[in-house]
Amino acid sequence: MPKKLTAWLLTGFWLVTTTLGSLAFKIPTTVSTVLIVSFLVCALVSDRFNPQSRARNSKVPTGAYVVITTVVSLQILSASFAGFDIRDRLPLFGLVLFCAALLSLIDKNQVLRGFYNAGILLAIAGWPIEILKLNSWHLESGYSSYFLGWRWMGLQSHPNLAGMTMAMIFGLALLHFRNRVVAFMCLFSLAFSEHRGGMIAVGLLLAYWTIKRFRSWAPIKKFSAAGLWSLLAVSLPQLLVARTGEDDITTGRVQIWQLCVGRIQSNSTFGLGPNAITRQFGQDTTSSLNPFHCHNQLMDDLVNFGFFGGVLPTIVVFVAAVAAVRRGNTLLIPIFFVAIACWFIESPFRLFSGEPNTFLNMLFLFALVNVYEVNLFKKRDWAQSLAHSTNII
Repeated sequence: MPKKLTAWLLTGFWLVTTTLGSLAFKIPTTVSTVLIVSFLVCALVSDRFNPQSRARNSKVPTGAYVVITTVVSLQILSASFAGFDIRDRLPLFGLVLFCAALLSLIDKNQVLRGFYNAGILLAIAGWPIEILKLNSWHLESGYSSYFLGWRWMGLQSHPNLAGMTMAMIFGLALLHFRNRVVAFMCLFSLAFSEHRGGMIAVGLLLAYWTIKRFRSWAPIKKFSAAGLWSLLAVSLPQLLVARTGEDDITTGRVQIWQLCVGRIQSNSTFGLGPNAITRQFGQDTTSSLNPFHCHNQLMDDLVNFGFFGGVLPTIVVFVAAVAAVRRGNTLLIPIFFVAIACWFIESPFRLFSGEPNTFLNMLFLFALVNVYEVNLFKKRDWAQSLAHSTNII
């Protein structure tokens, strides 16, 4: 009973966090914060009473805390040196860190089971929301003959967030829970969200699944099939016809990247502070270029935090992704594959952004904690971690 209760409490937690900023049902910030903390604390207590919980016997992930604290400290210092007052960003930022710390104390199987359940509910509930036109804002579809006329996002605040969510649930259904019905349902919703990063992530996940599923195949056959999946996923965005004409994976982004390169060159050391592009262009309704962010995670971090605080996050995430693949961790691989797929054309990991990105920040930090899970106060853990790191490199 505690096991199921923990999973459903976490389902409630993820439902609230993934729908923050929802255009169909708006929840006051105070109410959503109380719900988030209540669901999470109750889930932690329930998990403590579960005798089968793997979190009860796991080591304290002090190594992960040091890695994350280092990344965050460098970004805060960069913002301070750049003259940006970060105090108004701290409440939401503190909530993200607090929730990520509590999530790391709960059995990760239950945490991601809860996220998986929440994703299924989002996929099911999202279609009535869209068909009944309950969202107050829509992003025009790239398909010329699409019955909705806009990109699918359901209960979430943007099609890109919905696409990333559906891609991660697809990966969990395909690799870990092995539920083809759920996988197809999420793939269907992802296709109508028209999210490029999610499509690329699906290609990577299918390539990984092919390599693992058909181990008996000859290497050339196995890797050729995996390559075809990846090529298909990358080419799908080419079929879109967007508002500005023929669309591809770099539509509008080349101009944005050029702008961001200029910002990096002029403020390369400490950057311009969190959400610099949003602050400079996001509110300018007269501008033909309204990018909000750099649409490239590394570039966005360099604009915001310079080389001092912007390079380390990319290194940390890519090393963690390699480690998850080497360990065959089917719970964490979907999260990292979506992060990597979106890293080059989106900015999915933004600790100091608004409410809609909260669930992604919590999820990515949770995944990092479970990869860098080493107790720095035990020499045996140090030795094992160093040996494993050497193998990864």
